[in-house]
Amino acid sequence: MMTIACLDFFTVSPSELEAVGKLALACLLGGILGLEREMTHHPAGLRTHMLVALGSAGFMLTGFFLVAHLPKDISTNLSSVMQGVITGMGFIGAGAIMKEGMSIHGITTAASLWVASSAGLMVACGAFLLAAGTTVLGLVALLLSRSPLRTKAEQEHDAASRSNP
Repeated sequence: MMTIACLDFFTVSPSELEAVGKLALACLLGGILGLEREMTHHPAGLRTHMLVALGSAGFMLTGFFLVAHLPKDISTNLSSVMQGVITGMGFIGAGAIMKEGMSIHGITTAASLWVASSAGLMVACGAFLLAAGTTVLGLVALLLSRSPLRTKAEQEHDAASRSNP
């Protein structure tokens, strides 16, 4: 029987804190780019950019976690599984995106699905703190739709477009 060492859930190493910091920085930098897109009323705005940057950082950090904590032959095999999950989530996310006339809906949903799959892979690998950090940062990105950055008119337009199929 093979055993895989995983981190103690209640013990946080400096490398884990650094990794959570990397997740936060990715979210921030994606948000900076997304803010410009949001302010110019493009479909992929602040939240979407934050989530895509977070998911990308999360997948990469999961790969680093595998290499650092598992024997090489096992981490190599598991990286193939990760690649399949990432690709599969791309297809699922594409199915969540809908174009209606000049409007595009579902981009943020697709990005949040991608982040959720990143967190799921982290949990499976035993990177519990990274998974929790990814989930919290993803939630923060999603909650930004209720922020003062979006005007009342933009929020009403979004609500109206969701209620008119």
